[in-house]
Amino acid sequence: MYKTVIKSILAMNLTYKCFSTFLVSVILICCVPSLGQDRNSNYLDSVRHLVQKLSSDSERVNTLIDITKGISCDDSIKKVAVALEAKKIAENINWAKGIRNSNNAVALIYFQCQKQYERAFEYLNANVELAKKNKDVHGEAVALEVIAKEYSELNEHQHAIDYYYMVLDIYPGTTAEAIAYGNIGNEYKAVNDYLKALNFYDSSYIRLKSKNTNDINDTFELAGLNLNRGEIYLYINKPDKALSHYDSVLNSSASVVDKHFKVWALIGKGRTFRYKKEYQKAIGIYQEALIVARQVNSFEEEVNIDVELANIYVEMSDLTKSLGYADSAIYLAETQHFISSLSKCYTTLGNIYLKQEKNDLAISYLLKAQAMGKQTRNL
Repeated sequence: MYKTVIKSILAMNLTYKCFSTFLVSVILICCVPSLGQDRNSNYLDSVRHLVQKLSSDSERVNTLIDITKGISCDDSIKKVAVALEAKKIAENINWAKGIRNSNNAVALIYFQCQKQYERAFEYLNANVELAKKNKDVHGEAVALEVIAKEYSELNEHQHAIDYYYMVLDIYPGTTAEAIAYGNIGNEYKAVNDYLKALNFYDSSYIRLKSKNTNDINDTFELAGLNLNRGEIYLYINKPDKALSHYDSVLNSSASVVDKHFKVWALIGKGRTFRYKKEYQKAIGIYQEALIVARQVNSFEEEVNIDVELANIYVEMSDLTKSLGYADSAIYLAETQHFISSLSKCYTTLGNIYLKQEKNDLAISYLLKAQAMGKQTRNL
C-alpha cells in the first residue's frame, strides 16, 4: 500500500558533480560502442582513456561507478569490470569511501544481474571489514545495515533481523535504536508475526517521540510507523485502532509536507471501512484519496485505489461500476507498466466475470493473474 518510511542510518549527503565529470559520464554511457563479451577489454581501455581526462582519482572513481548504472544487465561482465576498475583506483589512493561505494556497485550487479548472491555478500562483507580496519564504527553500522536490507530483499528475514541486531550492538543511541527497531518490525511484519512487529514499531515510536524535535525526517518516520501500525491492527481485527493510527497520520504535518502520506493514510482508512462493511464511507474516502493521488501524480496508488473501489462494488453487487473501476485500473497499470499491480487487477476482473457467470473470461483473467504473479516474484 505504501513504502516503508523508516530511514537508513546511512545519512549520506548528495554532492553535485562538476560539469566535466558529468560530461565524461554521458559520453561514456552514450557514445562508447557496445562490444561483444570477447572485446570487453577494449571497452575497458576506452573507458580508462576517457576518465583520464578528469582532474582527480576520486572523480574517476565516482564517474566509473556512474557508468556502471548506464550499462545494461545484458552486459553484466562489462558492468563488473568497470566497477572493479573503480575499486582498483580507490584502493590505490586508499580512499575508504570510494572502496565502499565500489564494493556496493559490484555487489549490486551480482544481486540484480547475475543473481550470484554469495559473491555479492562477499563484497558487502568486505565493507564491514574495511570499516573495522579503519575503526570506523559508523561505517561498520552502515555496511551491516546494507547487508540486512539485501537479506530482506531476498526474503531471508531472520538473517536481516540478525544484522539489524549487530547494528544495535555497535551503534547505540536513540536515533539508531529507533531506526533499527522500526526495520526489525518490518521484517516481522513481512513474515506475518504481527504482535512482534507491533512491539518493535511501538519501541521505535517511543524512541523517536522522546527526541522531542521538529525534524521533518522524524515526523515522516513517525507517520510511517503509524501507517504500519494501522495496517497491522487491521490484520489482527482491531479496525478502530487502525483508524486511530491513520487519523494520526492525516492530522500530522507529514500529510501536509508530503501528500503521499495523505494518500496512504486515506487508502488505509478506506480499507478499514471496507473491512467494517461501511461501504459508503469507504467509497467517499477512496474518492478523496483518488483526487490527492492525481494531484501528486501517484499513478501506482491510483491503480490501487481503482482496484479497491472495484472490489467494494463487487461486494455491493454493483458489477457495472465494479467493471468500470477494474478497466480503469488495468488501463493505467498497462500504460504505466506497473507489472506488480497487474496481477491484482486481473484477479479483480476475473472475480467480476465470475459474478457475471462469464466463466471462460473469468478463468482467462485469473490465469493471467497467476502468471503475472509468478513473473513479479521472479523480477
